[in-house]
Amino acid sequence: MDGGLSDHHHPDRLTPDGASVVVPRAGPSKGRERSAVGHCRAAAFDQVSRRCNLAAMAVGRRPSRAALGFAVHTGWAAMVAVSSGSTSSVEVLDRRRLEMIAGRDPEIPRFAYHAAKDLPLDAAERLIRGITQRSLASAKTALKAAVEELETRDYRVVASCLIVGGRPLPASLASILQSHALIHTAEGELFRGALRGASESLEIPVTEVRAKELRSRAAGALGISTGHLEQHLEEIGRVAGRPWAKDQKEACLAAAIALWLEARADQASSQPNIQRS
Repeated sequence: MDGGLSDHHHPDRLTPDGASVVVPRAGPSKGRERSAVGHCRAAAFDQVSRRCNLAAMAVGRRPSRAALGFAVHTGWAAMVAVSSGSTSSVEVLDRRRLEMIAGRDPEIPRFAYHAAKDLPLDAAERLIRGITQRSLASAKTALKAAVEELETRDYRVVASCLIVGGRPLPASLASILQSHALIHTAEGELFRGALRGASESLEIPVTEVRAKELRSRAAGALGISTGHLEQHLEEIGRVAGRPWAKDQKEACLAAAIALWLEARADQASSQPNIQRS
């Protein structure tokens, strides 16, 4: 017999679908070269096998849960998406700026109520109505893109949280336009309303937390004291990287509250009802 490959091939391995993989055996000569060929083919098989196993594991796997937090400004909002991380922590999945009114068109001002205060009341109402509709449409587009991107990474957004102020607004536009403080409040509420509507259009439950209660409620959700909250945020930020300023920190806390509330509600709904006799 010459020193080439043996005439007999052995189905030494099986692929996940049951097909045999023939691994040639080296003859007595050129043993090192033939052995190297065999090792390469075996390595190639192992790589294919691992991919098949990973694909099989992915079938039927439930997406991980994620929640969104929003820190709202006039015309835009800082959004942070989180999922459950290590014990008493969250993992930051995404940070982005959601534009609702860019502010470059004088006919569509970001500071809608400021622009409306010098107009006749009927013109002011038309302006506010138009800005409200435009901001809602933009919020839907921006939020849908963020949610779809998370879905491609196997995350399902199950909740969101808005940071809100505590000052109520009167129903009358005329009353709002007479007060500079109420004008600022109304502009914030306009864009919070856009994000609220966008979340609801995507069937994402929305909760709200007052700004002055944000830290205490977030500490409770994370299972830490308020005194350790800032250090905890810094640890999350070191892993997440920049940007990690006030907006991102507050939106992260809001998202953590939303995720905790959703998990608690899900746990409560899964508990069997115990009827007492």
